[in-house]
Amino acid sequence: MSIVNIVQWPDEGLSTPTIPLTDEEINSEFAQNLAEDLIDTCEAVGGLGLAANQIGVNVQMAVVNLDHLLAPDGPDAELPGYLTMINPVVTLAEGEQMLQEGCLSIPRETVLVKRPAMVSVEYTDLNGERHTIGGQGLMAVALLHEIDHINGRTYVDSLPRFKRSIIRKRALRLKKKLRRAGFNRIPVMALPGEPNTDAA
Repeated sequence: MSIVNIVQWPDEGLSTPTIPLTDEEINSEFAQNLAEDLIDTCEAVGGLGLAANQIGVNVQMAVVNLDHLLAPDGPDAELPGYLTMINPVVTLAEGEQMLQEGCLSIPRETVLVKRPAMVSVEYTDLNGERHTIGGQGLMAVALLHEIDHINGRTYVDSLPRFKRSIIRKRALRLKKKLRRAGFNRIPVMALPGEPNTDAA
């Protein structure tokens, strides 16, 4: 188990498109360990999801906590656990919705974000097999949020310049405080330790 501190926006690594994993890398110990680090870190802060570049690794991998998004099939069914997406691609995006959205790399901020209401995503799993997953509502938001990270974007990029500049100023103030305390990243202990539907 490895819990990793989180890269804070506007770090350059969050605005740089990540690199696809090759078939050889997907079947490697590196990919397995990275997925575990993402899940352990996401679980520690109660997030909906986490992308690899949020912990400083510039590759196309993200995890989504389905326990907070999908109901179990029955009263005795196991919770679905975490979805690990490698090299995901949005194949369908329809409709429109506005939901409150936040990000573990932009703590203490939530805003209304316009996104498609229904999506379909094709991705590779840790066994190298290709799958498709669909979702609507909050599930669609979670999938798109992590794929945005993979593509070097955050929800802040979709905001008007004025709102973006306000969030940037507050983020830079927080970054200074963290550096004075000896942290180059957001320490996981400073983030919520229970499920937070605004954190992805």
